[in-house]
Amino acid sequence: TKSYPCPGHCAYCPHEKDVPTSYLSNEPAVMRAIRCDYDPYRQVVSRLRSLENNGHEPNKIEIIVIGGTWSYLPTSYKYWYILSCFRAANDYELLSKKLLKMSEGEGVAEDFKHNFLHQSSPYRKNLSQKFLQTALKAEQKKNETAKYKIIGLTLETRPDYINEAELIEMRELGCTRVESGVQAVYDEILKLNKRGHGVKEIAAATKALKQYGFKITYHLMPALPGATPAKDFI
Repeated sequence: TKSYPCPGHCAYCPHEKDVPTSYLSNEPAVMRAIRCDYDPYRQVVSRLRSLENNGHEPNKIEIIVIGGTWSYLPTSYKYWYILSCFRAANDYELLSKKLLKMSEGEGVAEDFKHNFLHQSSPYRKNLSQKFLQTALKAEQKKNETAKYKIIGLTLETRPDYINEAELIEMRELGCTRVESGVQAVYDEILKLNKRGHGVKEIAAATKALKQYGFKITYHLMPALPGATPAKDFI
């Protein structure tokens, strides 16, 4: 996702201009996102093309959305983002066939090849949430029989931003797994590093996520200020 303000003030997070908080501009995923102007449609199309060029058959796709606290992003942006991912997966078969057909002819159409990798989301971010929700459902239904199926969708967020409304929204978006920014399991370490929540919030979020049937991944950070090797191993 593109850079948005972060609700946290964690002591360990890097801050770069026009890069999501906690990420660096020279990370491969971030570099790909910057190349695509953070457009999700372009990122998915470009990534599928790269995977196929490396000999993969990406017919079953897990999209992992990174970029900080997903739950803190504007609601319309979230729906637009996931809608664009599904639309890209649905469009990709036709786009790749067009590219192959043109490549087999005399003289490869370089302008099409360029446009192929620079497709933009056909939906505007400022459309109404109701329209985006309806369009998302349509693209999700279409994707059930598409060649390139999104069979997993992972979102990352903070434990203290998990509530019932957020869980219902994640379900509607098609989320199957949540990456939870736990970082440490000791209140004193979390407090020292200005995480903004404690173990109580981690436990409550984990319980709620499990009750809603989500897979869960913990983000853990060893060697934080206040930590010891013994505590990190536990």
